[in-house]
Amino acid sequence: MKKKFSKASVIGFSLIMLSVIIGQFFIFNDIMVHELGRKVFDALYPPLLICLFLTHISGIVLSIVGLVNAIRKKLRGIGFSIAGIVFFVIEAVVIILILGLLFIIATGGEMRAPETISLATYETTVREPREPEFYENNENLIFLENNINEDMSLSEVIDVFEQMHDKMGDGDRTVFKSGSNTYSVYDYNAGVFVDAGFHYGFCLKRWFTAEDGERYQICVNVLYKADSESYKYRDEDMSIDVHGNVNEDFFDDIRNTDAYEYASSLEIERIDIYMGPQQ
Repeated sequence: MKKKFSKASVIGFSLIMLSVIIGQFFIFNDIMVHELGRKVFDALYPPLLICLFLTHISGIVLSIVGLVNAIRKKLRGIGFSIAGIVFFVIEAVVIILILGLLFIIATGGEMRAPETISLATYETTVREPREPEFYENNENLIFLENNINEDMSLSEVIDVFEQMHDKMGDGDRTVFKSGSNTYSVYDYNAGVFVDAGFHYGFCLKRWFTAEDGERYQICVNVLYKADSESYKYRDEDMSIDVHGNVNEDFFDDIRNTDAYEYASSLEIERIDIYMGPQQ
């Protein structure tokens, strides 16, 4: 007479293997950089995170229960239980190692108490504060202020920014970002903040190194009233390094994004144009 399989052993092993497969979705999520992949990731992230937790915990519980039953009742499936427990331990160790590596990268391996840096502390310990005129008199900032207004279309705003981009030549990086977290910050060394509030932002930034050797950014933030529809187009971003090899298609690529198509259909509420330390 053949021995029966321990159902708990088989189910526990299967659940742990499923949790390993789901875990790959989170580990290898570079697919997010692609538009379709980002939408898929945003849609699947919450339910898959719950599934990952449930399959992981229920898998190890059933594997242990199955192992005990298989030994006590002399059932088949001990190998499944042991394999499930081994995979559980390996997955847990990998997670701990990844978290430890991230901690080392972030802190240099030092245990430090959280620091609260005030504006005054920042000014005296990190960088000498610049006068507002340093920012306001930048020729590229003036060019943008003189050639961009809120009666323009989004495409026309991008055209003007591209002209400034081309005039600057070699630099560090040009960045495009959209979403509700593109709020403007203007010259925080001088203590002057421009907060976009609850808006949907379509932001273009040019990072560069000035004559003083410090890194700065020039930003054009086109702001729209945010609503429930805006959430679908959040956190879309692109960037390009600019070191004498400018991608001529970069601004065309921006116009091909879902964020651009969405923003182009809205009425511009205001445009923030500012310069400040690189963020």
